Amino acid sequence: NMALAHHLRKRVQASKKLSLAFPETPVYNESLVLLPTEAKAAIATLDAQDILPGVAVGEHYPTWQNGLLINVTERHSIAHVDALIDALEEL
Repeated sequence: NMALAHHLRKRVQASKKLSLAFPETPVYNESLVLLPTEAKAAIATLDAQDILPGVAVGEHYPTWQNGLLINVTERHSIAHVDALIDALEEL
């Protein structure tokens, strides 16, 4: 899990469209990723592609309407993470 979580963070940090809300904090399974668009809209778009990207945090934190909480577990693979990041970058 830790290796996968770090892979997710590295992919986000390498992205020109995505960023981490807290790049310096320790990580376990979850990362708050900031999108170039509203997270709810991104979820709807990706859901139509059968991709479940994470949880929009804007309802609880209004200043982060573009915040997407992404969780990776042992049920995910590097290919899953890469596909998600690729899809998010296409938004």
